[in-house]
Amino acid sequence: METKKELRKQILQKRDALSLQERRKKSQTIIQTILSTQVFQNSDTFLLFASYKSEVDVKKLIESVLQMGKALYLPKVVGEDMEFYKISSVVELSDGYCGIKEPKANVCQKFIVKKEETIFILLPGAVFDKQGRRIGYGKGFYDRFLQKLEKEVPKSNLCKMAVAFSCQIVDNGRIKWEEHDISPDYIVTEEEIFHCTM
Repeated sequence: METKKELRKQILQKRDALSLQERRKKSQTIIQTILSTQVFQNSDTFLLFASYKSEVDVKKLIESVLQMGKALYLPKVVGEDMEFYKISSVVELSDGYCGIKEPKANVCQKFIVKKEETIFILLPGAVFDKQGRRIGYGKGFYDRFLQKLEKEVPKSNLCKMAVAFSCQIVDNGRIKWEEHDISPDYIVTEEEIFHCTM
């Protein structure tokens, strides 16, 4: 079995090889699919991310949440951890960790779990399989954040949805699973939605 590092490198090369036009078209399909899901429409609070390099472009999703007037938070890397801060416009973002767009760390805008709210969190990643095993970018930010979040939020109030191009989906069994790894509930590609069984 390949190591996570080898598999990550191999799949990211495939993703990087997609043309800008292909990525735009596939991203558009993915966003339309997410917007049409019941779980997205019924959520109160959204924890999204700013796309980086050849990732699925989720800018339209960010804009849609803002237009809906729902609470929107984006991540900021703080030391070894990741915190989410509320934004009301994409102009509030500036270059942060590794050049990724981040919000300012305004303590008044920091995400804090409120009782009874339904939370939708969007997960990036390098590689996925259909069962929901995920390889991130190697720093474990999302795994650590989600471990805390899952302790505070009832399962029925939390939806973890990942986005990926179909070239990032590998056969079950190729991803080595570790105890601290967190899997999404759904993975949305331009071709289908996987309801994960991990």
